[in-house]
Amino acid sequence: QDILINELFSMSTILKTTDEIINKAIYRFKILGNPPGKDNRCGDAINWETLLTKYNSGDLFFISDDKDYKSLLDKDKLNQFLINEWEEKKKSKIYFYNGLNEFFSKYLTDIKLTARKEQNELIKELDNSLSFEQTHNIISKMSKYTDWDERQTSMICNIAHYNTQVSRINEDDDVFKFLKAITMPFLFDTEDNDIIYMQQVIYEIETKQQKRDNS
Repeated sequence: QDILINELFSMSTILKTTDEIINKAIYRFKILGNPPGKDNRCGDAINWETLLTKYNSGDLFFISDDKDYKSLLDKDKLNQFLINEWEEKKKSKIYFYNGLNEFFSKYLTDIKLTARKEQNELIKELDNSLSFEQTHNIISKMSKYTDWDERQTSMICNIAHYNTQVSRINEDDDVFKFLKAITMPFLFDTEDNDIIYMQQVIYEIETKQQKRDNS
């Protein structure tokens, strides 16, 4: 879950508020008395108005343990006023969860499958890389993932061995760090020839770098 959370935040987009949104939040809470909010504070209302104004990506998975968003009758449900408002204004569904654990317990498998699919697509892209620049761009995308399984790692190591657009720049900082990161979990714990070969390459590169630094 820590890995998934880090990946989620690394891909996140911050929705910035505006004076217009703040004024809408003050009006809804202090004048109309609509949720969310408490104790004469408009922070939750600003968050909600920001979502209403700037979120345009379809259905929303809303995760919060803040009681100001929750139903007064059932703490496990979103306030019905907010549900109605969202569906009317955004023409989409809103799904409410009290925390990431609750969300992951339902969608963890789907998230992993989606991540695996994206990882496999990147492996194909790396295999077909035709330039150093393309390789660097692909490695940058691949570096966002930290949970490569042994089969995937073997495929990447094989590509890094035989595709010259990868092998010829394996000492470049980004490529080297990525290959080291994905092979380290299998140090002394794999019989895969491609992974073992790449571990040896990494060791040779590190030895060369140490000698260069000491000279």
